[in-house]
Amino acid sequence: MNTIAATPFLIALAVVAPLSLQAGLASLLLEYKFNETGTDAASTGPLSTPVTMRENFGTEQDLHGEPGSGVSGHADDLAFHNVFTVPVAGYADQADLQALDGLRSFTLQGWFKTEDATPIQRAALIDKAVPGTGFIVYSLAPGSLILGVIGAGVVSPPVYTETQEWVFFAVTCSISGQPRAVGWYSVNFYKGTASLPVTIVGSANGQGLRFFPDNNVGLRIGSSQERDKPFVGYLDNFRIFGSQTDGSAFLNPGLLEELRQSDVQNDSRANVLDLSATRAGGQVVIAWRKTSFPFALQTKSRVTPDVAWEDVSSAPEPSGENLTVTLPAASGLHVFRLVRP
Repeated sequence: MNTIAATPFLIALAVVAPLSLQAGLASLLLEYKFNETGTDAASTGPLSTPVTMRENFGTEQDLHGEPGSGVSGHADDLAFHNVFTVPVAGYADQADLQALDGLRSFTLQGWFKTEDATPIQRAALIDKAVPGTGFIVYSLAPGSLILGVIGAGVVSPPVYTETQEWVFFAVTCSISGQPRAVGWYSVNFYKGTASLPVTIVGSANGQGLRFFPDNNVGLRIGSSQERDKPFVGYLDNFRIFGSQTDGSAFLNPGLLEELRQSDVQNDSRANVLDLSATRAGGQVVIAWRKTSFPFALQTKSRVTPDVAWEDVSSAPEPSGENLTVTLPAASGLHVFRLVRP
């Protein structure tokens, strides 16, 4: 929590994420937003292990796109631009992580944009598999995605057909049974775009998938382990949610839509909503960045549980990229927060 003091007026600021998103993010393991430079892309998830960008032969190479190449188009939003190197496009990888093994449920989510006017086909988006073990999301037929788990596959309808524009994808999976034994599964495929919300586009339930206790294989983004299915184009905002004990990482469409909207708005930028307070004579101006989400400004006079939060009655007014509320700068401590319904 940031505190700005201007005696005798004190103000404290905070941003509170919606409860639904907080619960969903509890199963987040890795998140790659590709907003840095260099050959390593940092994870902004609970696991900090980076992925290293490489050309197809394995030599490290910075494959970040230009400023504004990311999903939001903002200058500080970059993407992984997986272009042809030698002889084909590259990939980003990391060593084996035990946290990605033995998953009872998981969600694999990200964005892709094809380099040319051909729909995605014969391309791996994310891969932690070798024959007979692990998971992979890839495409063979144009516009269709496949989730492969322990050698078995579930295929989506051919609906991922947009070209040269950002496409949001997510695959959720829950598996029951004993390790390596054939168990019951539930798989959903989701799709969205920068302008269209997340919808379910395919689902499958049955018996035939198995979860794996440990396959000793690292993660790869943008190509398969054999490097024979490179995706050529832009990749951004890849996330892996996983649970080794229950179905909590089987994300619902509401949470996926919140992630899509957050990515389109680039809500991961520094200070999240850039919530700030500025003293101007006898007034204080509370400002925060506009987003597609509704936020409510609340206040109370003490940072203690016994004092209830109250909604600020003044309606926010637009000011450039921000929303602002102007209030009298009364003496004493004033705590403000933004909350989502």
